Amino acid sequence: MIRVLLVDDHPALRAGLESMLSVADGLEVVASAAGGREGVTLAASSRPDVVLMDLEMPDLDGAAATRAILAADDGVRVVVLTSFGDRPRILEALDAGATGYLLKDAEPEEVVRAVRAAANGDAPLDPRAAREVLSAQRETPPDLTEREREILTLVAAGHANKVIALRLGISHKTVRNTLSAACRKIGATDRTQAALWAQRSGLA
Repeated sequence: MIRVLLVDDHPALRAGLESMLSVADGLEVVASAAGGREGVTLAASSRPDVVLMDLEMPDLDGAAATRAILAADDGVRVVVLTSFGDRPRILEALDAGATGYLLKDAEPEEVVRAVRAAANGDAPLDPRAAREVLSAQRETPPDLTEREREILTLVAAGHANKVIALRLGISHKTVRNTLSAACRKIGATDRTQAALWAQRSGLA
C-alpha cells in the first residue's frame, strides 16, 4: 500500500484529490495538510511514501516544505502538483528535491500514475516541465555527482537496482534515491530514459 500525504491550501482541491486517490488500488491517503508547515509536521508523524505538494502556500512555500521534509527523511518522494509551469519554479522545486512535477490540469489517472511512479523510484514529469528541464540542460549541462554517474552507467548497462547496490556496496534505497536525483537533473522520467541519456552522453 502506497501511503500518500496531501499538502495544498485549497480545501476543495484537497478533498477532490483525497476522494480520487482513496479509490485507486494500492493507494492510501494517510494525512492532508492545509499548508507547508503543517505538511512538514504531518510528514514526520504520518510517514508517507509520497507527498503531493502544492507550491504556492501562504505560510511556507512548497519548495521550502520539500527541503524540510526530505531533510528529516530522504526516503519520502515528493511530487509537486501546481498551477505554475514556468522554468524558475520547476527548477526550484526539483533543486529542492522533488521527485516529480505535475500541473493541476493533469487528468486524474495521470496523478495516480505519477504517485505510483514516484513510489517506484521514477521521476514523473509533466511534458511541459520536462521540456523546460531539457532546455535548461542545453544552456547548463547537468552537474552530476560521481555516484550519480556510476549508477547511470550501470543502469545503461541494463542492471537492476539490486544488482547495482551489490556491485557498489550500497543500499537499494541509496541506489533508488541517487537514480531519482540523477533523473531530475537530466530531465528523465524513468530508468529507460535515464539509460538512453547515459548512452547518448557517452557514460555507457
